[in-house]
Amino acid sequence: MNSSSDLDFLLPELRFHVAQYFERNDYYQAVTEAFKLVRLRLEELTGNERASQVFRDNARSPEFWDEIYGCSPKGQREEDYRRAVGYLHLAIQYFRNELVHQVADERFDRSIALSYVATANLALHCIGPALSEEWVNLFYAELKAVHGAYRSRSWFYADLASGGWMSKLSEDFQADALAPSQLRRLKEDVLGDLELQQSYDRSNIEFMKLEFVAGQLSDEDMDVIIAAAESNPNNDQSVGFEEFLRYCKQKYPTLASDEVDRALSRRTAAE
Repeated sequence: MNSSSDLDFLLPELRFHVAQYFERNDYYQAVTEAFKLVRLRLEELTGNERASQVFRDNARSPEFWDEIYGCSPKGQREEDYRRAVGYLHLAIQYFRNELVHQVADERFDRSIALSYVATANLALHCIGPALSEEWVNLFYAELKAVHGAYRSRSWFYADLASGGWMSKLSEDFQADALAPSQLRRLKEDVLGDLELQQSYDRSNIEFMKLEFVAGQLSDEDMDVIIAAAESNPNNDQSVGFEEFLRYCKQKYPTLASDEVDRALSRRTAAE
């Protein structure tokens, strides 16, 4: 397999870090460096490089949740997810401990090395540094630029319903490049400043933000969004609401609740 194509799935930082070792078939070192990067990221976020110090109490300890996730879990499902992340990082610590006692060329071929590096990739993807205020501001400016570039509202709303507008974002603002923890923090920021009754353009941008983080939305979040969109029936400004709901139903079936269906029915009946 081509040495570049089989690394394409890795986060850019990790891919850059290990590519040189794969190029010279030094698979042991590629795995070692991948695990080292996970350890360094954990230390960067928490001040502790050992997963066993961060994910204590059978990976249930909430001590470093703010540093790792930026917010409290909403419900048991998210707590279970955080426990799984903890076990993943613990596994990498113990894998790494075992690696240091191996002969460098023992047992490693390309496919096995890729499997280990993929584990490190997932561990990095599940945690991440907070998005800077500068990045968030630039991202919101990018959304406004993409919105403003549409020559007709009908084209925009068609893309809002399908999520097609996201293909127009520059490489620096692709959701796939963000860790789930970063997307969750961005979601909290979006919901915290949600305004759907100020103007049509403001609502359009808000629904773009919401679609960008839709994979992190819960049923409770959807209830908040629906309430905000329906809060001013006499002078409704929440244009794009129907398209947003249809996008969520199509892209994320778990969000297709009875309440979403009822909101769609109310919106259709009002037209």
